[in-house]
Amino acid sequence: MADLLEQAKSVKAASRALAVSSAALRDQFLLEAASSLEAHASEILEANAKDLEQHGASLSDAARDRLTLTPARVQGMANGL
Repeated sequence: MADLLEQAKSVKAASRALAVSSAALRDQFLLEAASSLEAHASEILEANAKDLEQHGASLSDAARDRLTLTPARVQGMANGL
């Protein structure tokens, strides 16, 4: 839990730095984030499947559908970035 809190603090600090950065730096960040999503798609999909196995029974069909990732959805996220 402490590790998660530290990660959250790091993300918040990074978001502040990114907010005042140049457009070129923000563009570079977004392109790198998209590349990372694509590179780690299989890991993301595996983790999503595990989460749904553990918690999916307590979700409505609509919620489970919204939370279920597919290769196309991960690619859509990368394209959106």
